[in-house]
Amino acid sequence: MVRKRLSVAFSAVVVCVLLATLLSAGWPSNADAYVVSGTVTNNSSKTGRTYLFVNYSGGHGTSIDSSGAFSISGVPSGTYTVTAVMDTRGDGRLFASDPTGVSASFTVASADKSGVDITLTNPSVPPPPTPSWLKVMPGDGSAGFMWDIKTSGSNNFLIADHYNLYWSTSPSVLFHKFLA
Repeated sequence: MVRKRLSVAFSAVVVCVLLATLLSAGWPSNADAYVVSGTVTNNSSKTGRTYLFVNYSGGHGTSIDSSGAFSISGVPSGTYTVTAVMDTRGDGRLFASDPTGVSASFTVASADKSGVDITLTNPSVPPPPTPSWLKVMPGDGSAGFMWDIKTSGSNNFLIADHYNLYWSTSPSVLFHKFLA
């Protein structure tokens, strides 16, 4: 029960940090800020909340329930794309297997920009790699395990959503196996 509460609390913190980053980082305070709007179409078989962000250092973004219309306020003049990622687990953690999409490049120039459309598709995800290190901390009638968490490419999305660890108390078994 404690583990579940900690997992829920951790997930809530992740969602809050993600939303704070997407919705408030670097918002311009001048009059040169516009609205980018468009539509997200979901061509995947998955459902969940969709997070969208304008790709530039200011990090403007929003989220919508699934697919449909979106608008992102406070975008300064410039040339951008919008990236969309669906949170299929509903906990704020984004995985490499979650549907994603990127708009075509567009320019915001002294006016709001509409018609920025994004299609979410299921990405091709390689099988999760075996963790490169494992630490076992034996205890009295128990053991603790730690291993590295693998992420994909430049977006740092998690590749595996769980690992199965198999072990034996028999000294003749010299085998650790990780599966995702």
